[in-house]
Amino acid sequence: MLNALASFEERTAITDLGEVTTPWGLSSSIGRFIRHSGTWDWPMFQGEMSFFRVIGFGLTAIVGLGIGFMLAQLLMNSIGSVLRTFRP
Repeated sequence: MLNALASFEERTAITDLGEVTTPWGLSSSIGRFIRHSGTWDWPMFQGEMSFFRVIGFGLTAIVGLGIGFMLAQLLMNSIGSVLRTFRP
């Protein structure tokens, strides 16, 4: 189910060393998965289920803003500590 959701498939090749399984189309499917998961643009959230899409998008935005603020705070703390070392 997760492979279908991420839209990539595994292919198995038979070599001299045995069977080798590789994810086929993984690079393009990762970008597509990130694009869909950020906006909750899945086919199952169409029609009557679109309310869950709005809730999911709101939660994703809140978590993204929280992570952004946390990283900004860490960056400002590190810049402040560097600047304090140069104080006369």
